[in-house]
Amino acid sequence: MAIDKTIYVPLFSPISAAMDSAFFHVHPGDVVMLQGFGFQDYKARADKTELQVEQAACLQMLLFSEDILKDEPADCRIFDLNKYQTSLIERETLRVNGCAIGISKNHNILFLDIPGSYCFTMNDGTALGNARVYLRTYSKSEIPWKSKLFIGER
Repeated sequence: MAIDKTIYVPLFSPISAAMDSAFFHVHPGDVVMLQGFGFQDYKARADKTELQVEQAACLQMLLFSEDILKDEPADCRIFDLNKYQTSLIERETLRVNGCAIGISKNHNILFLDIPGSYCFTMNDGTALGNARVYLRTYSKSEIPWKSKLFIGER
């Protein structure tokens, strides 16, 4: 099933139970808008020795070996890892100038136009069911402005 570009696709929703979101692809010529809602100022700490950091969903770069999908058409853009018949070769947090890229209360929107495969990983289990992340795809011609919210080349 192809994704309708006019809808928002939930990557984390009120019923999310996994720390990893579904994975998605950014295709050449596309821009993915990612928006976050419901994040708290700080993640729950295991104890007082743990540093206090903001609750966030960190963007992960994924690299897969080439293979086919079960029950998914070739033009589908959002994938369930359980249906993907391939091997994950690499997984790493996306960083720009040493800073991890993600969605949080203080940075709740970004645009991504670097072709590749991605997912989010929540840094706090207590955020599941409360924090939400939505994805919407645009073509580069639909977003002509220059913005500091872009991750990638503009």
